Amino acid sequence: MDDQVVLYLMPHKIQKKRYDDMKKAAKCRKFTIVDDFSPEVTHIVTEFETQEQAVRHIGLNTTEENNEESPEFLKISWFTQSIKARKPVEIQDHHRLLRNTQEETQLEILQKYAEMKDENHDYSRALAFRRASCVVKSFPVTVTNVNQLNGINHVGPHSKRVIGELLDGYCDEINRIVNEEWFEKMKVNLY
Repeated sequence: MDDQVVLYLMPHKIQKKRYDDMKKAAKCRKFTIVDDFSPEVTHIVTEFETQEQAVRHIGLNTTEENNEESPEFLKISWFTQSIKARKPVEIQDHHRLLRNTQEETQLEILQKYAEMKDENHDYSRALAFRRASCVVKSFPVTVTNVNQLNGINHVGPHSKRVIGELLDGYCDEINRIVNEEWFEKMKVNLY
């Protein structure tokens, strides 16, 4: 395997027997594999669905702006294809873990707020924000311009406005909600 590729198989969510078989296969193919995460790791293979979930379990500090040294977060499918090819295969978008974006997270705040209000029209709002959040989360590329969402189902005008404001750097509505004392109390009581 390429000397520059150092694999870390995250054991979380992988059955022990399968995990052991994966490690054995990697070693048989002369892949460089480590038992614990360290700064030398270049490729993290996991069953987690999002990069943020994996980062939380590793304890990686994501606040540092070190994107060049950041490891690749990959699905098991990349590992399987690499084992079959006897070398690391080219990483494609479908191999990468989903990344929670600020827009998706902020839409979840609006969803929770609407759910907590517990009024009939707020349930519809919560559902709309949940759908928009799911669309943004599953979008094949990172949303950098609100126009990328034109014609996409389940992203209504309100959600688009919020996403547009977030992409510009600030959303009054979300800032007002997160600073609201009532919202903080409800969050503590319900979550």
